[in-house]
Amino acid sequence: MATLTQSAGTLPQAALPKPDGDFYQVTASLRDSDRYVLKRVRAFMESQVAPVINKYWAEDSFPFELLPGIRDLKIAGAGYEGYGCAQPSPVSSRWK
Repeated sequence: MATLTQSAGTLPQAALPKPDGDFYQVTASLRDSDRYVLKRVRAFMESQVAPVINKYWAEDSFPFELLPGIRDLKIAGAGYEGYGCAQPSPVSSRWK
């Protein structure tokens, strides 16, 4: 009886595509500058947040040491004008 682990007569497995959570293709509608911000935020989340966040979730605590990195992304206040906030983009103008 053949099993799934046997290689005789089975097709080679194709590599799965990289997951893409942009189901509605929102990224394509962003300006280049907004895509750059998205890329920076995603890189920060993957390199700084993802490795530690499960620990904080399990401990029901907050990773305060990540705040300087979030500050350095300059995304706080996006959609607001003045007071040193990030300048609004056409996408964020729809948030109001």
